[in-house]
Amino acid sequence: MQAVYRKQDIGKMANQLRLLQIANVLSYVIYLVVHFHAYFGLWPRDEEDYNPLTYITPAPFVFYTLSILTSILFGGLIIYQFFESAENTVVDGVKFHFIGITLFSSGALIAFSQGNTIIAFLFLLVLTLQVSYAYYNIRNEYPAENLADKIFIHAPFSVYHAWVIESLLISFFAAFIPDAVRGQEPAIWVRVVVAGALIFIEFTALSYIDVAGKGDIVGSLVLAYVLYGISVKQDYDGFRITAFWLSLVTLIYSFTPFLKGWIRGRRGESAPLLG
Repeated sequence: MQAVYRKQDIGKMANQLRLLQIANVLSYVIYLVVHFHAYFGLWPRDEEDYNPLTYITPAPFVFYTLSILTSILFGGLIIYQFFESAENTVVDGVKFHFIGITLFSSGALIAFSQGNTIIAFLFLLVLTLQVSYAYYNIRNEYPAENLADKIFIHAPFSVYHAWVIESLLISFFAAFIPDAVRGQEPAIWVRVVVAGALIFIEFTALSYIDVAGKGDIVGSLVLAYVLYGISVKQDYDGFRITAFWLSLVTLIYSFTPFLKGWIRGRRGESAPLLG
C-alpha cells in the first residue's frame, strides 16, 4: 500500500513539475514579446518615452545590453529547467516566482510606455520582492554544483536582481522626483536624494561581494556598469563625476574575491610542510 502511495506522490510531483515548466515557457514568451516591442518594435523608438530622463537614468546602451543579456540568460534557464540536474532548484528554489517576475516586468514596461509612472513603480516594487526572494533563496539554499548551474540558474538572477534594483530607483524618480532638465541645476533637496540613491547602488554592489550575494561578482559588475551608464547620461557634473568614481570603485572591488583566492593560494604554497 505504501508503495502505491509513493508512486502516486511521485506522479503528482512529476505533473506539478511539468505544469511549472510549461507555465515558465509561456511566461517567458510573454516577456520576450513585450520587451521586444518596447525596445525594438512597435512602441516609440525614443527610449525616454518609456525610460524617463531622471537624474539616475543611465545611457541607452545600458538598457539595450542588459535587456538583451537578461533575455538570453532567461532563455538558457528555460531550456536548462528540463534537465534533471536543474529540477530541484527550479521547483524548490525558484518556484512560481519566475512567472511573477516575467509578468510584473512586462506590466511595468507597458505602464511606462503609457506614461503611468506610479503604476510602473508599484509593478516594479512587487517585481523587486519576487526577484529578491528567488535570488537570495538560490544563493543561500541552492549553491551551484557545476558550471551549468552557474550559467543557467545563478547568472540570470544575479544580472536581473541588480538591474531590477536600478529599474526600481528609476521608477521612483520618474513617479515622485522632478525630471532632469539639461542645462539646469537640480534643487538642493534633489541633489541629496540623488546622492542617497547613488550611495544605495554602491552599497548594494558591495554587498553582493561581502554579504548578501556571497561573492556575487556578476551582480556587482552589473551595478558598476549601471553607474558608468549614469555618468555617461547625466550632464550635471556632481552626479556625473560621482557616478563615474563609484563605478570605478565598484569595478575594482568586484575582483577582490579573485585577489583573496590568489593570496590564499600563495600562502598555501609558501606554508611549511609538517613532517
